[in-house]
Amino acid sequence: MSDSETRPEITTRAAEIGIWEWDLLTDRMVYSPAARAISGFGPDQPITLEDVLAVTHGDDRPHTTAMAGRALDPAIRERAAYEYRIVRPDGVVREVVAHGEAIFAKVDGVERAVRYIGALQDITDRRRLEEAGRRADDRLRLALDAGRMAVGEYDFITEVLSGSPELYRLLGLADGTRPTLQQLRAEMAPEDLGCIARAVQAAVKGGDRFLEVEFRYRGRDRPWRWILLRAELKVGDDGQPRSLLGILVDITERKSAEDRLRDSEARFRAMADSAPAPVWITGIDGGIEFVNQAFIEITGLSGEDLLGNVWIDLIHADDLTQVGMARMAARATLSAYTFEARFRRADGEYRWMFASAKPRFDRAGGFLGYIGLAIDLTETRRAQDALRESEERFRLIAETAPVMLWMSDEQGACTYINSALRQFWGVGGDVSDLAWGDTVLAEDRPALLEALGRSMACQGPFEGDARYYRADGQVRDVHTVAQPRLDASGRFIGMIGVNIDLTDLRAAETRQRLLINELNHRVKNTLASVQSIARQTLREGETTGAARERLLDRIMAMSVAHDILTRESWEGAAVHDIVSGAIQPFVSPESPRIHVSGPAARLGPSAALALALALHELSTNAVKYGALSTSEGRVDIVWTPSEDGRSIRLRWKEQGGPPVAPPTRKGFGSRLLDGGLAADLGGRPTLLFSPAGVEAVVPLTLAH
Repeated sequence: MSDSETRPEITTRAAEIGIWEWDLLTDRMVYSPAARAISGFGPDQPITLEDVLAVTHGDDRPHTTAMAGRALDPAIRERAAYEYRIVRPDGVVREVVAHGEAIFAKVDGVERAVRYIGALQDITDRRRLEEAGRRADDRLRLALDAGRMAVGEYDFITEVLSGSPELYRLLGLADGTRPTLQQLRAEMAPEDLGCIARAVQAAVKGGDRFLEVEFRYRGRDRPWRWILLRAELKVGDDGQPRSLLGILVDITERKSAEDRLRDSEARFRAMADSAPAPVWITGIDGGIEFVNQAFIEITGLSGEDLLGNVWIDLIHADDLTQVGMARMAARATLSAYTFEARFRRADGEYRWMFASAKPRFDRAGGFLGYIGLAIDLTETRRAQDALRESEERFRLIAETAPVMLWMSDEQGACTYINSALRQFWGVGGDVSDLAWGDTVLAEDRPALLEALGRSMACQGPFEGDARYYRADGQVRDVHTVAQPRLDASGRFIGMIGVNIDLTDLRAAETRQRLLINELNHRVKNTLASVQSIARQTLREGETTGAARERLLDRIMAMSVAHDILTRESWEGAAVHDIVSGAIQPFVSPESPRIHVSGPAARLGPSAALALALALHELSTNAVKYGALSTSEGRVDIVWTPSEDGRSIRLRWKEQGGPPVAPPTRKGFGSRLLDGGLAADLGGRPTLLFSPAGVEAVVPLTLAH
């Protein structure tokens, strides 16, 4: 014992008693270390009366204050112990018993309490033990009263069993009976006859005082019951067993429950192992306690190697955070959770798995862990990706297609229309309220809807024509072709079709028919003109070679005009183009001697061909006999419009050539200009043979 410690201090510390003192004259309070620990005060914390009242439980404060008042009252001077609860600053509640005594003295002639000294003892653990003992006694008493538990003692010397009344009821014996070991063995199951003896021998050999044995017992022809024996073995000085004192408990129901549990677990394991998907069970700490065969096969690990938190190593590193957050959030509220993550398979491939886990609870509601199931989503995800890619390709193709595409539901309402059809109808992407039938002309609507309805009713293809209003108000001829849509089960889910605007095509077909008719007419006229040119050329009395050349030149002049008209779809030709084409063979780029001028004007096909032939003949004659036969000659071709703007007069004038005399006979050109082309040109041309040069005036009717 150190000099600084007194025997009372050591004693109070060993008894875990705190000492306190209250100087009422200075209001100073002193608490020993043990008292501070009991009250939750810090080692250096100053303590006031307010601090003491603050840690006193609110419900107990009136009682403690009253007891202190009685102790400090000179007339009472009570020294009774009292119990109350302390609520420490950290929230821990402790039960304590306080003993206090006041010291009195005269102050200013009045006797009063000047010091209050006491002890404080924490009795929380003692109270808990007392309460536990009371509960144990109550449970024991209930068990004994129910006949499920009995107290008994077996004497190895006399081989007699004795015990409480419950013992006889448990074993099916008459009250007061003192059965021998032989009588008891007769009621035990043959397989269990030696279990008690073996347990006793093992206890003696091992030096144990306690043993526990389970055996089956019938008694008075009752059904077999399972009995649990828990006993203390007493051994004599010679090392031999003397007596066995303990309790016997009927555990038949527990055994039945265990059997049912084993059967249930066996059924669960068989069912889980037959499942194609991984199944697992975790404990309270989250570690795996069970995995099924599918889990083992997928991971390539043994069942033992998968216990604990090995699953963390199987999840892809990029998915581990979101899986951990999902588990933590669920465990905070003990709720179910799901997640999708990539798990590593035995061959190293990562597979997308959808995992679902639900909490497990015992009968009392205690949390036991989670049970989970995982489904391989890899192929599903691939199919979904392929479907999305297919849909994106379809949408890209549909949106860029030049034709109008649409889809409808089984009722005929549009569910999708592409960009071309949206532009046609002037609508946006939301077609949920689109009344497309209103865009069909009223006279075409009944037949179209009836035909479409029949196709949808028989889930067959559809093809039809109707006139539709376009967004700008134009009426367009539309041809529709559609096919039924079926889902994976073959159920009809609507139609998919294409609308083709045939308005321009049909107009083109009409124009083509007109052009063909016109072409037939022109070909007939052209052939007639060729025949006429051939007859006129071949009767001029020229040699065969010269006639052939003139015939080819005249036909070539017609060909040039044909080319110009073909470029213009035989709708007409510009006067300047016909003139330029006709004189092209006679124009010299080095010394242009044919001058052309006139306003823009267009001729019909017949007038254009006639003008080309007329200019060819005039140019040929000028080269042979006229202004173009000498280097000084020139030709002016000028046309001017009439006052009403419906015709023009084209003038051909030669000058600078040899003197001209009227011909003694009419050649092909004269006959052609004089009468052959009059009907096509719009009037009879005038041909003058003045000495200065040939002049011709050609009247031409303009195209409308």
